[in-house]
Amino acid sequence: MGSYDHVIILGGGMAGLRIAEKLAKSGIPTTLYEGKRDVSYLADRASGVLSISGVKRLNIDYSSALENVLKGAVIYSKSQNMKVVSEKPQAYVLDRKLLIKKAYNNAKEAGANIILGKRIKEDEIKDFDDGKTVIVGADGPISSVAAAFGFPPIKEVLLTYKAVYDNVNCLENHMVRLFFDNEISKGLFGWLIPYSKEKVEVGLGLSEKVKGNSKQAFDKFVKNEGVASIVNAGKVSSEYASIIPIGARDKTVKGNVLLIGDAAGQTKATTGGGLIFGLSCADAAFQAVLDTFTKGKPLSEYERNWRKLYNFDLSLHKGLHRYYSNLSNNSIDRDIYLMKKLGFDSFFSKHGDMDSIKMMIKRLFIRKAG
Repeated sequence: MGSYDHVIILGGGMAGLRIAEKLAKSGIPTTLYEGKRDVSYLADRASGVLSISGVKRLNIDYSSALENVLKGAVIYSKSQNMKVVSEKPQAYVLDRKLLIKKAYNNAKEAGANIILGKRIKEDEIKDFDDGKTVIVGADGPISSVAAAFGFPPIKEVLLTYKAVYDNVNCLENHMVRLFFDNEISKGLFGWLIPYSKEKVEVGLGLSEKVKGNSKQAFDKFVKNEGVASIVNAGKVSSEYASIIPIGARDKTVKGNVLLIGDAAGQTKATTGGGLIFGLSCADAAFQAVLDTFTKGKPLSEYERNWRKLYNFDLSLHKGLHRYYSNLSNNSIDRDIYLMKKLGFDSFFSKHGDMDSIKMMIKRLFIRKAG
């Protein structure tokens, strides 16, 4: 098995559990450490909207976690709105707690050694670096693994705040609502995600560079007429603040140490969504580790492979994020108006792809050529 004989994974989120399952199934001795005693604790800080295409491509077992099926979105600015709706379902709304419990059980059943309730401190992480162990950092954007081994920093993060409301009346419950208002949520947007007609998630994200905090911005956002009309009679059942990295680290492999998921910054800057990209990169990391153990290939293949597959898309997301983050609300109104005039609402309805701007551009050129 080459010069390595064991894999240590720090972090029991979806990406860490996925690579642990795959390594264990391949017969590679694997130990995962997670500081929480229950992997599902705080798992629902992140929204559970996943593209159906991504779920199918990654063969994610989602059936026990399914809450709702979405067909599109309504995009709002101060004075404009644009509806993007498909004839076919486009995304699942999943219970993140149930989803991660399933991932945990899968990794355990595959034979991974999972140690819960043991938080490894930054100064203890290097003790694993014995020359025979591959170390995987899957421990989120404030990664202790990245800090311990001197990885380049994540350059920017978004601050988010979300709340789940029960006992609401959401009639159009197969559409996400997205609210662009750079006076409140500069750097991202506000959202309303229906779990059902009676239950919705409301949240927003904003740049860390903005004065104030995400809770203050959230309190202003829920007064928006399109949000308040749905949630005012409801009751908050949970609420969380969190951070989302935007823009991958400049380096995600150093010797026998690699980073995956949020620890690597493998998220979409346009939406903050990272699960599909994170799991995809976990698969790329698994293949690199497997090739290191069985064929003696360098772990640096992981860096090359994941960037070849996904870096272009992530860069497009970052560029688009940079563009709309610097617009005035009047400019956002103008852009949505122009997009409708040019038929982009119909194009997105037919050819939209939550995960791949590259694929949408390709379809646009094919459409024009036709």
